[in-house]
Amino acid sequence: MRRRRRGVLLAVALAVAAMAVPMHAGAAGPYDAGATGFDVSFPQCPYEMPSPGNGVAVVGLTDGAPFATNRCFDREWAWASTSPSASVYVNLRRTASEQAFYGWTGPQASCATADEACAAYDLGWDAATDAVWRFPAHVTRPVMWWLDVETGDDWSCTSSCNVRVNAALVQGAIDYLLSQGLLTGIYSNPKQWGILAGGATPGLPVWTTGWEGSPPETHCGDSFAGGPVLMVQGTPGLYDPDYVCPGGTIPPAAAAVAAAAPNVPVPAAHFDGAEHAGPAAALAGPVAALGPPVATVAGRIGDRRGLRTLVAASLLVILLVIQTRSPGPARPRARRPARHRLRSGSRRRGPPARDPWQRGFAPWRMPR
Repeated sequence: MRRRRRGVLLAVALAVAAMAVPMHAGAAGPYDAGATGFDVSFPQCPYEMPSPGNGVAVVGLTDGAPFATNRCFDREWAWASTSPSASVYVNLRRTASEQAFYGWTGPQASCATADEACAAYDLGWDAATDAVWRFPAHVTRPVMWWLDVETGDDWSCTSSCNVRVNAALVQGAIDYLLSQGLLTGIYSNPKQWGILAGGATPGLPVWTTGWEGSPPETHCGDSFAGGPVLMVQGTPGLYDPDYVCPGGTIPPAAAAVAAAAPNVPVPAAHFDGAEHAGPAAALAGPVAALGPPVATVAGRIGDRRGLRTLVAASLLVILLVIQTRSPGPARPRARRPARHRLRSGSRRRGPPARDPWQRGFAPWRMPR
């Protein structure tokens, strides 16, 4: 009877917890139509946070580039968490150095050397994986993850871009976020999206930018990437204002993909798939049971990128130890003092004896 009662209480507790998590996978979207608010990131670090709007608060998780954390994210997320629709955005870009380092590990790790689109897809997947890993696990979860795709970031091109490769990168980031059950959207505008990704149509909701001096609601029809306009960013100032379009909805297909994915915590440990964890994937459960700090460290080691970082750090420590213990240049040996011969023929160390009269010798003081 007690076991049955405990089972009923556990089921009730899980149901209450599930109701406490905002379920925004329906077609209505995570924001209320007509809501306003602001988005902030690292440029606002020196300033106080704005007064909360009526439902929109978006914080940049990355520091203007992937694989980096906004240095004041904790303070800004504490401000955003007062909104029921707190969201984050993640910067994306494609540089030669990042693609060379991150682009050959991921779901398509067997990419051919000349297949840049394959490597770019892995780079986008890894960038999204890294961003989810950087989000603190002990705070309120975002209701929406926006992917920032704009020409202001370094995409290794300004006008003539390889749109097919760039679109593959964006798709890799989208696929990882959706695989984690996270509602995903794209921040850009029709012009910049066309320059970077061409005619790619992921079909996700979009967050576009308005023109200076024009009301944001007039841009709710500026769709791109095959998705409806969910939100418009107004004229930038110290803080960027945002407006939720009345007709903005989450496409049913995107909502269904996010709802069907395993909605795992963000993140208890960074075991995000066999392609990243390798042999350590079998230890994910036992390691996670040891606690979040141990699981996080083990997860980073299990990741191939984390393993490379660990190996590089170990080599650096070894080199520093060798450097500090090296004998250095040979020191000249001290010369031994010369030995001086006395009149008696004996040897003694030190300078020669002085004249007896200089030592206070007086014949009248000698015993008779």
